[in-house]
Amino acid sequence: MNREKYVVLEISSWQGMSLGAEHYYGKLVGEKDDNYIKYELEKIMSKKDAERLSKKDDWKYKEGRGTSRFENEDEIREIAIKEWQKIFPNACALLEGRSISAEPMKCLKVKNENLKEKLNKIWEENEVISHISRNYNKIDILCDKYWKLLERACK
Repeated sequence: MNREKYVVLEISSWQGMSLGAEHYYGKLVGEKDDNYIKYELEKIMSKKDAERLSKKDDWKYKEGRGTSRFENEDEIREIAIKEWQKIFPNACALLEGRSISAEPMKCLKVKNENLKEKLNKIWEENEVISHISRNYNKIDILCDKYWKLLERACK
């Protein structure tokens, strides 16, 4: 499938790896005009966000400024769903996962919304399979099925 047809939302966090880390970060990854683009998502800080971060970081944050720090993954998904087609206007699907992966990813939005549920069922099935050598054929079949269905969903 042409990589310009879909965008991947990558969500990350340093929680559990860095002392005091509590935020999530999101970026949209895709191709546009034959260029590989990583677009870091931001939100506008509320007064509450600015006060809390100012206290935590001993720095003066201001309400109304942009920040890439999100409180939870759902906040990132909401922004991504609003923004992805502004950045990647030729894309027909927004997936969540890792842009380097060839395996099925969670489908957040797709041109043909009727196929979104089927795509996510394949993704869920892949998520519960133990990724060991005896299951590789089954995984390959799921991957092939997913990408063919996504191609159909983009028409």
